[in-house]
Amino acid sequence: MLVDASSNDLVSVIMPSFNCERYIRAAIDSVLAQTYGNLELLICDDCSTDGSVAAIKELCLKDSRIRLFQNVDNLGVAASRNLCIQNSRGRYIAFIDSDDYWMPNKLETQIEFMRLRGAVFSCTAYEKRNEDFSKLISVAMPYKVAGYNQILFSGNPIGNSTVIYDCNSIGKYYAPDIKKRNDFALWLRISRDGHKAYGMPEVLARYRMRRNSLSADKRKLLAYQWRLYHDVESIGFLKSTLAILSWAIIKTFKR
Repeated sequence: MLVDASSNDLVSVIMPSFNCERYIRAAIDSVLAQTYGNLELLICDDCSTDGSVAAIKELCLKDSRIRLFQNVDNLGVAASRNLCIQNSRGRYIAFIDSDDYWMPNKLETQIEFMRLRGAVFSCTAYEKRNEDFSKLISVAMPYKVAGYNQILFSGNPIGNSTVIYDCNSIGKYYAPDIKKRNDFALWLRISRDGHKAYGMPEVLARYRMRRNSLSADKRKLLAYQWRLYHDVESIGFLKSTLAILSWAIIKTFKR
């Protein structure tokens, strides 16, 4: 049963896409199947060379809520997300990656949670699964409430595909144009302005842990972490070093 939501409560779902033909249909279907039907799905394809665009266009013909944008040049995931945010029309901005999955009641449950608490920025628990979703690896739990320093020193406790923020209340926030960790940088930007992240313990999304992905190699991420702390956030050397050490310890003992 669809929620009877006013047009003022439209949710703009942001999905960057690059060579994800194998998984993007499932991701899109999980958005379109939401019990909260007052949504638009903005997809920006970043010059995919597989069948991603054809799959998206096929689904566009079946559901007018999908809006497809295509980059002329390969610009990266941050620029793709930002283009979608710029063109969004909803009160709420929600994020999902093109290889992740939402539970059917994700939007309905999370928006009600935000309304009851007066929250403008929220996230949920999510499952980490193997590449074909056949095996549950772990469940990532967010903090109940997290401010800037808590997010900074916990190595990003917020799953990208779980986030919603209310742009009617805080305006639109955009990710910095860095290759990796741009979602983390976006949460830091929002929280630095005093907007705390309210976390839900309910598992409302699934994250696909793909083999050979850069995000799966923690050693390769060290350079991106340093650039985020020291260059993007303009944090001093000592605090950046402490943040790096905290991140490394967390990632070493947490799957």
